[in-house]
Order: sequence, then structure tokens, then C-alpha cells
Amino acid sequence: MQTRNNISIDRETNGGWRLSCRQYVPRSPKDLFPFFADAYNLERITPPFLHFRILSVSNSPLLAGATLNYTLRLHYIPVFWRTLITEWKPPHRFVDTQQIGPFKRWHHLHEFVPTAQGTEMIDVVTFDLYCRELTATPILGWVTNDLRSIFEYRHKRTGEILGE
Repeated sequence: MQTRNNISIDRETNGGWRLSCRQYVPRSPKDLFPFFADAYNLERITPPFLHFRILSVSNSPLLAGATLNYTLRLHYIPVFWRTLITEWKPPHRFVDTQQIGPFKRWHHLHEFVPTAQGTEMIDVVTFDLYCRELTATPILGWVTNDLRSIFEYRHKRTGEILGE
């Protein structure tokens, strides 16, 4: 297990990977969820080094079945990514899965758990690389370091915007 700043990345028994992270925000899930229902806010909480741009959103606000198309750059390589919202249960949780993109599998659960002080936001991402043999090379380190940087930035910006 590799843990840093409430972000852990662990190997799954099926050979894939699992990223987990938690963040506390002093607002209720009902107050937070509309921010995440607006797909364009993803641009606000994604690090600039990714050059992330949303191309289209099929439904705004989001709902189950919505698709998002966007581009980004991974180490200067342009990447097209299509996401499908597979579960939408405001204000408690939603799930997005990659339909087209750089991972063989990407399943991202977002949970909003009420606490006495506000909300514990939990992200759980299960992912797999297209070629598992790459996990024995430095590429796995690049991927996990990039994911840590992305989620650290996301937590920082979410806290700034939503009042951590």
C-alpha cells in the first residue's frame, strides 16, 4: 500500500489497482452535490498540467446515462476521454466509468457521507492498464504519481472553492 495525503493506491486481487481518498468539507452533502452535478466544474478542479477541456456533455446537470467527452494531455500526449455516468443518487453518490480513454478499466465512485461537521467526500477509483506487463516497468510509477498529483490538486481546489 502506498499512502500520501489521505490518498492510497493498492493492488487488487484481480491484478488491477484501487485508489482511495477522503476529504472533509464543512458543508452538507445537499449543499455540495450541485457543484459536482455541473460537469464544467471538473475543469476548475483539474490540474493545469493536464490541459483538460470538456468538449461536450449530454445532460446538464448530470444524471445517470449522461456522457462527457473531453481532451487532456498526459505528458504532452493528447488523449480523448469519454465518461459515462452509470449511477446517479443525489446527494449521496455517483459513479463514472471510462468508455474511451487511456485506461483499460476506470470506475470512479464518488460518495458524500454526512458527518457532524459536514461531509466526508470519498473517492474510490478502480483502474487497470491496457498492458499489465507495464506494471513491472517505471510506467506504473508515472501513472500512480500522476494520479496522486491529480487527486491532491483536486482536494486542494475543492477545499478552496467549497470552503474547507
